[in-house]
Amino acid sequence: MSENEFILLDHPVHQHPLYLTKFDGTERNQCEGCLRCFFYGEAIYVCTHLCSYPLLHEACAEMPREITLSLHPQHTLIQKQKYCICTVCDYGINFGYCCTNSSCRFDIHPVCVRSIEVMGSSERSCIKHPSHPHHELTLLWRPGRAAWIRCDACGAIHRGNSYLCILCQYSINESCAALPATLDRHHLHDHLLSLAYGLPLEYIEYHLEECQVCYKELLPKYWVYHCGLCKYVAHINCALSTSALMMSNTDVDKNAVAFPINDASEEIIGPFVAKLGIPVISRDNEIVKGKYKLHNPEHQLRLISPSLHDQEENDNSDDDDDVDLNCGLKSKLVCDGCTRPISSLNNYVSCGECNYFLHLTCFQLPVELPSHPFHQQPHHILTLQIPPKLDSVFCNICRFYTNGHFYGCTKCDFKVDIKCVSLPDTIKHEAHPRHNLKLQTQEMTREGYIRPCSVCNWTTHDRVSYKCDVCHIMFHSECALLPKQVSNRRWDKHLLLLTYNASANHPSKFYCEICEENMNPKWWMYHCRECDVSIHTKCLPTTSGEYRNVKFGQRYDLGKLHPHPVVHQLTNRLRCSVCCKRKVYGTLGFQCASDRCDFFMSLKWWCGGNHKDDILAID
Repeated sequence: MSENEFILLDHPVHQHPLYLTKFDGTERNQCEGCLRCFFYGEAIYVCTHLCSYPLLHEACAEMPREITLSLHPQHTLIQKQKYCICTVCDYGINFGYCCTNSSCRFDIHPVCVRSIEVMGSSERSCIKHPSHPHHELTLLWRPGRAAWIRCDACGAIHRGNSYLCILCQYSINESCAALPATLDRHHLHDHLLSLAYGLPLEYIEYHLEECQVCYKELLPKYWVYHCGLCKYVAHINCALSTSALMMSNTDVDKNAVAFPINDASEEIIGPFVAKLGIPVISRDNEIVKGKYKLHNPEHQLRLISPSLHDQEENDNSDDDDDVDLNCGLKSKLVCDGCTRPISSLNNYVSCGECNYFLHLTCFQLPVELPSHPFHQQPHHILTLQIPPKLDSVFCNICRFYTNGHFYGCTKCDFKVDIKCVSLPDTIKHEAHPRHNLKLQTQEMTREGYIRPCSVCNWTTHDRVSYKCDVCHIMFHSECALLPKQVSNRRWDKHLLLLTYNASANHPSKFYCEICEENMNPKWWMYHCRECDVSIHTKCLPTTSGEYRNVKFGQRYDLGKLHPHPVVHQLTNRLRCSVCCKRKVYGTLGFQCASDRCDFFMSLKWWCGGNHKDDILAID
């Protein structure tokens, strides 16, 4: 045994004297000073009374009891036995150097003291960084376990070199400190991305607190790369990561239906009918010539091909037929099943004695559905129905009223319109072209992770939705069904297109042309870039709002109530002519077909609701 093994040392970390020996590989092999493990045969200090605590490296145990440090020159530091959090590395141990000034809480680990002394003041690097302009940052290196420190730029815990402000407890990793002010990432975004030392206020104002690469939350305190022109924003690590190239790959699935859709009957109801194995109706099919129990059983339907469409439309239209976004569809050639217009390319069936039309695909829907993913109740059967006269039903899937065809359960109050019942299992949406979105039933969203819809920002709890398994983006089914484009006589120069990011190359604010409110540029809207016209989807009630599934434009005779024919639509009048109640603007009712008459009757139960039996449809 060498003479060094009998050297005794009094140390504040322990009540017994310590003696120097060599580490023999015992189970406890961590230094209480630097938290680094011992190597076999390394010189260490242990307790003379053979306590299991403490064990210290020779260098850690022999450090001076009192020091003056260049990082804290105003006060003397003394070595104490107490649990403290190091001011430099933000890690806690059982003893360290503490400030002699009782009002100062500067504590530092012995290992951090040694790293500073070894580097020397001449070797340390001090910088002025724009993210922390008030104080200088000092480059420090901490070896071993005490080297881990959370970066105030990216939020990650780094090991190795960091720039630290002792006064403010602000630290950034050396790699983050060297980030460029602008970044060119064409695989992510068309424009240069600018570095921001915190989430800009305009993103917080519009609730754009989501990374456009990983679709996870952006914390306001951490740095981001963003585009001021397009409101594109991403974590700095996401913008720099090469794995972002993999995120840009798109799914390939031939069964995925492309959304948004132009024609619900052809793009979702037609494939649903084909999936059920229902044969295609031929031109001379007897089923079409027969009676149709959902319509007037005394009338027969005939099949109209695209070649006869123009003549049929001309025979059933007025000079002012158009799409009025405020009052409803005035065109009579609207499907009574899905309540959407019938285009010149569609086959449809028509009643020769009244204004009753059905897309051929809507006509082919089965009378009964023994089971459906939206209503998985044993022995419950969904039957195809039409609403009562001048009434509408509430769809349990999209949460909108409809006067078109719907499926109702024979044993409970469950109802679903024919567009919702035909929703495909997988879609690919223009708003999220990289990955497919899969249908989530109400039970799946109720049991899964709840997050807001990326379109309307309402939570998807207990709602039928479409979800991306990669990015966890979710769309409500009714949001996914928004039409691709709308037209209106007020803006008849161009179509208004459904836009998912109108802020691209449009740094100014957006205001809705109807409600005149400030609009979130990242939320979906109908927009014409050439005319700079923007409208909330909810502000177009008859095409994308709460009355999107209601067929308007039917003419009725009110008999003694009014001498002129009336049209079923949303009113642009200020009061009801029957009950004289005000605040009826934008409500359902009957408005006089003559432009010279201001008559309007509400469909409330105390007005039109009381006279339903006296109201006759005009063929």
